[in-house]
Amino acid sequence: MDLSNFDFGSVEVTEQNFELVPNGDYKACIVSSEQKLTKKAQESGNPADGTMLVLRYQILDGPHAGRQVFQNLNFLNASEQAQSIGRQQLAAVFGACGVTAVGDSSELHDIPLTISLIVKAGTNGYSDRNEVKKVKKARQGSPAPVPASAPVQSQPAPQADNPVSGW
Repeated sequence: MDLSNFDFGSVEVTEQNFELVPNGDYKACIVSSEQKLTKKAQESGNPADGTMLVLRYQILDGPHAGRQVFQNLNFLNASEQAQSIGRQQLAAVFGACGVTAVGDSSELHDIPLTISLIVKAGTNGYSDRNEVKKVKKARQGSPAPVPASAPVQSQPAPQADNPVSGW
């Protein structure tokens, strides 16, 4: 890409906030989705070694509105356990979006849902990061997110996840 006509001196650089979102439940929606190969599949050249669906969620309200977090779902993997977990997670996303099947992952975009976030400690030199621990239907008129450290009022019993047929 030719950048010779672009004057970088005229661009104001603004500081971005990359602080972690605190543990808690947040109203969000999927804003993008992409199929990617896992590192192992990239190295082997075999998609069966690991293909994942990468979901990007955007928090919709509260003090963290506009922040984005990611979730990788292993729906095809050489490890049966990793594949099973990934497919269970994808089934939970389908249930939260109120669908049982889609032709394309973009059909999951822009549907309000609730994500439960945790801060996962970094390992092997990587920094701490947010992890989507659970996905469920958004409650109608749900209040602003409440961090997990705040006192929790009684909540209705969780609904059973809808299984995804054909997996």
